[in-house]
Amino acid sequence: MRTHARRSPRAMRRAFCSFSAASCRVGRSSALTGPDPGSPGYHIDAMQEMSRLHVITETPFNAETAPSDLTRPVTPLDAFFVRNHFAPPPPGPDWRLEVNGQRFCLADLQVLGSETRAATLECAGNGRALMEPRPPGTPWGTGAVATALWTGIPLARLMAKAAPPPDSVELVFEGADGDGTTVYARSLPIQEALGKHVWLVWGMNGESLPVAHGGPLRLIVAGWQWPGRRTAVPHVKHRRPSAGRE
Repeated sequence: MRTHARRSPRAMRRAFCSFSAASCRVGRSSALTGPDPGSPGYHIDAMQEMSRLHVITETPFNAETAPSDLTRPVTPLDAFFVRNHFAPPPPGPDWRLEVNGQRFCLADLQVLGSETRAATLECAGNGRALMEPRPPGTPWGTGAVATALWTGIPLARLMAKAAPPPDSVELVFEGADGDGTTVYARSLPIQEALGKHVWLVWGMNGESLPVAHGGPLRLIVAGWQWPGRRTAVPHVKHRRPSAGRE
C-alpha cells in the first residue's frame, strides 16, 4: 500500500491503549488464546466464511470483494474485502483495552454509548494489478474496497477518561498482529485523533465485529489514507514534541 498519507477512507483494526511518558499507544490485547496465528493453516481457517471473496494471497490471507457486491450500498459481511500483512490475532477471554494504565473490557466501552455510521474502506493498493509496469505489493484488482455500517463510539469519548499528557502531539496506534519481530503502527496528530471521524467500533452491519475484520474492537479513521493495512490495534501511545521542535 502507499507509503504516504493522504485523505481517503481508511481504518485500523482492534484497539488496546497504553500511555507512557515517551509516547501514547492504543495497545495490544493481553492473554490472547486460541490457534497459533503463526501456523500455516490459521490464515485460511480464520477466513473459511469468506467464500464469496476472490482470494489474492492465502498467506497472509488477502481477498477482494466481487464486482457484483460492489453495486450494493452496504457490502455483506462475507463479501467485505480482507487485507492482512500477518495472521489476524485471535482474541482471548481476557482481552482488554489498556489506556494510560487503565484497562477496559468491551462492556466498559459499550456503556459509554453507541452510534452507527457508514464508512467506505479502500486499500491504497487497489487496482495495483492493472498498473503497467506493475509496482511491488499485493496484486489487487479493483475489489479492495467496500462499505459497511460500523457501530461504536468516538475515540475522544474514551480518551476523556484516560487522557494523554497535555503536551502530547500525536497518538500512535500499534497493531496486535505481527510476526514476533515486526508490529504494525501508524500515528495521527492528536487533534485529528480526537475528531468526530475517528471512532472505536465493535459492530459491523448489525453484528459483532468478526475477527477477520478486527474483532472484537477496531479503530476506524474516516477520511484518511494510511500506508499499510487496516490492523488490529493493541497499543496507543502519545508522542511529545522532540527537542528543538514545536
